[in-house]
Amino acid sequence: MVYYKNTDFWQGKWTAYGGITGSSPGGAGTVFLQDTITDITNKTLIIDNNEQDVISSQISAYTTAGYAADPGRTWISDSDTRAFESIRILGHAHLALHPDLKDSFQLESLKFEGDHTGVLHVGDGQTIVVQHPDDLDFIMNVYIYEGGLLMLPTAFDCYNVSFVVWGRLGVVDMTVGDGCILKLGATGDTISTTGGKGIYNFNKLTVKAGGEVTVTDDLTNMSSNLTITAGTLWVQGGGHIHAVHVYLTAENLIVDDLGQINGDKHDITCSIGDGFGSSSGASGSCRKFSAIEERLILMWKIYGRVMEVQGISIDVENLLQGYGKFQAIGGDGEGLGGAGSGGRISMDFADTNLCYSHSTLLLNNLNRGPDGDSNVIEDYSNLESDQLRAWFLPEHGRHTLAGKGQVMDLERQKIDLPFSVHVYDGGYLGLAPDTFVHGVDIFLNGTLANIDNLTLYHDGKLWLNIEGRTKDQEASNYDFQFVHVKNGGYLHMISDPVTEPGITFTTTALNIDGGGLVKGTHMYFLSENITIDAGGTLSADGFGYELADGEGTDADGNIREGLHGVINPGLGYTGTVGVSGAGHGGSGGRGHGWFISIELILKAK
Repeated sequence: MVYYKNTDFWQGKWTAYGGITGSSPGGAGTVFLQDTITDITNKTLIIDNNEQDVISSQISAYTTAGYAADPGRTWISDSDTRAFESIRILGHAHLALHPDLKDSFQLESLKFEGDHTGVLHVGDGQTIVVQHPDDLDFIMNVYIYEGGLLMLPTAFDCYNVSFVVWGRLGVVDMTVGDGCILKLGATGDTISTTGGKGIYNFNKLTVKAGGEVTVTDDLTNMSSNLTITAGTLWVQGGGHIHAVHVYLTAENLIVDDLGQINGDKHDITCSIGDGFGSSSGASGSCRKFSAIEERLILMWKIYGRVMEVQGISIDVENLLQGYGKFQAIGGDGEGLGGAGSGGRISMDFADTNLCYSHSTLLLNNLNRGPDGDSNVIEDYSNLESDQLRAWFLPEHGRHTLAGKGQVMDLERQKIDLPFSVHVYDGGYLGLAPDTFVHGVDIFLNGTLANIDNLTLYHDGKLWLNIEGRTKDQEASNYDFQFVHVKNGGYLHMISDPVTEPGITFTTTALNIDGGGLVKGTHMYFLSENITIDAGGTLSADGFGYELADGEGTDADGNIREGLHGVINPGLGYTGTVGVSGAGHGGSGGRGHGWFISIELILKAK
């Protein structure tokens, strides 16, 4: 301890290092400086351990017994040691309050100084008060244990230090700056929290470039829940908020360009969602919930890239604006297992609609889809080997998934369908009276409803299969008012000529523009007007009987018939040698054929 009255010049260093052993160094001694000038109180506490770090930064047992066995830390045990003008923690030193210093005792200081390596510990029933001005740097790391309280200035900024919170954080406005990591535990809260432990409330929380807000290391998988409420939550470019499960409630949520709010990867086991293969693959994205009471300004992205079929839920009370992205990207596969599906992102707007409640469902899997070209689910009743798809589930928990009887009805007057759809047998897709299809495919094996006027263009494709139909029609029957196949549009009505019925296509008017294509096998058009412009195509080329369908008679000479009559009636009379006929069913112009054998004898002279 050094007591002084006046210091005109000082150059040197105070040292009280802990000893060195083969396991853990001892805790640093204390250097106490006090000005003895009358009416001036100037107390400084210096703790410097010469870069000798402890084995574990966290105190495993913040009790009297734990104190007796804990190496490498400096403990304040004198209850009269309460207020300082400056506390300096340097060289990986650790300062903790004795477990018996509780309740009425609180440690206060106008300045907390250091070199970003020192650590301050606040135990159960203990209070440490940071009294420095709002613009003064706080240069030490902090552990707040369950039951402990760290009181910070009303507006507090941190840089290049970490805060691990299992207790209570006393702050109103907080800025997590470059190099600062704020880890929030399940047993902690803030002084303004009203909803219970694990909920952290701020008037304004700002995460700057290089700043990070997440959960404590003991929270993993299902327990990794980050719950923050704020008047304003602002994630600036380079800022990062993340956990496995993220729940955000804010009047104003602002995410700048390159700011991130995302869900972490995890290894939660799932009854259905586990990857399938010789090595387990990934499943889809994690759940994330945000509630915005006033406005959400999104300049870049909020995304999830994790491993469980969940997603992001966002409730917006008033306004959503910006040009950014919400993403819930499926996890990577392992070994031969398939990768995960994209999670769902749902938005619900409460006050920004004019006449009815509106909600939005968004799925984005970063242009990664299932194997193969058809994207067809092979067995809708058994999803064990399904990959890269997000699923609507009938309820939480264990359940049996079914294929038939599912309905997707997009109720509106006009729609430009922005995604491809595969409607399975028994499924129902309701679109709009005026439906435009471009750049996507509709594969129809179920029911298509609500369409009066259908326009296909710019790689818009409609696959009308024999199991499909329009509403109130029999299978393979489709009824529309007006169908317009523009340039790049495609209407598919191909079926097997032997075993499958043709497609009956009923319209008031069918227009095929130049570059439009309608292809099929047995097509029955019932229409008042059919217009095919120059360059437009209505084609059945190459879809008739094939050699593989066999001949029109069997070995005994009996007629073989399919659903459309005699099979291969145009086959050449001598089988594969004769020329097959053209015309309807190949019945015209059939040729005879025979083999000619010529014997050539050469005689030598």
